[in-house]
Amino acid sequence: MLQHVSIPNSMIPGNEQFYPISLLMGLLWIWGYCFCIVWWTYTVSIAYNLNFSILPMIIYPFGIVLRDIKKLDDMRVVLKVFKEKCSD
Repeated sequence: MLQHVSIPNSMIPGNEQFYPISLLMGLLWIWGYCFCIVWWTYTVSIAYNLNFSILPMIIYPFGIVLRDIKKLDDMRVVLKVFKEKCSD
């Protein structure tokens, strides 16, 4: 929700001049996410006295799997709609 509010949509006709702001805001959001991920990894590694390379190898692949499962579900819906609309 915050991304939708804070990043102007430059694809809307009449808002084409906002693409530099959209790019900058997108980069700031990515920087913020990266900062949170690195901070969280560091804090948890220190709290549990883990090696810094162990936690990302265990936790982050689960996030990627969840993302890919969502993409697979979306692809199945698209293929179903495509098959219904374009039967040939």
